[in-house]
Amino acid sequence: MEHMPEPKLFNVTECVVECMLDEVLHEEKMCTCRQCRLDVMALALNHLPPKYVVSEQGKAFEIYRLQGLAQSRVTVYQEILRAAQIVKQRPHHKRQQA
Repeated sequence: MEHMPEPKLFNVTECVVECMLDEVLHEEKMCTCRQCRLDVMALALNHLPPKYVVSEQGKAFEIYRLQGLAQSRVTVYQEILRAAQIVKQRPHHKRQQA
């Protein structure tokens, strides 16, 4: 009997945001510490619709599909950029050090 992997829930939108994050942070010349990265991701993801799948195959397919759609890429990019500008103006890591 073939053992099937345990199903796991994936938010594909989160994977796409994570894949595009470094590009935006680099272009914005902003801090790339873990706190700033997570803050940008959280803000962006709160404004993007989630896309859930329950298998690695579904995850790979949806990531490929979403990244291939021009409008989808533009929408994700715009939300990451908006979030990055907010975090750049008021980073949390500075408040934690004070």
